[in-house]
Amino acid sequence: MDNNEITYLLVRYITHAVNAAEITQIKEWINAHPENEQYFAQLYETWHDMLYLQPADVTFKKAPVKHLSISRQPQPPYSKRFQLSDLLVYCSTVILFTGFIYIVLNIYNLGVF
Repeated sequence: MDNNEITYLLVRYITHAVNAAEITQIKEWINAHPENEQYFAQLYETWHDMLYLQPADVTFKKAPVKHLSISRQPQPPYSKRFQLSDLLVYCSTVILFTGFIYIVLNIYNLGVF
């Protein structure tokens, strides 16, 4: 069995689209060599990563075809734009904190504490 055939069969196994005979064949292939087990684990992890990142693109009907055409690419670093609402939250927090400190200091200077 060549690599594309086994990958196709493994993706069908991951998506629960195989029959009992194919399940037996897959389990025998996985147990035949440690590299096979490692390949299956990597494929399984990649499949679930794709489900998490692009659930609309990964369906059970498109599974074998889509998986063979998608390679893992590094994700760009997360960046968040600084928005005006964030600035307003920070400024209002500073103003409230400053006002609280001003009130406490005035009460302290009056000798209440």
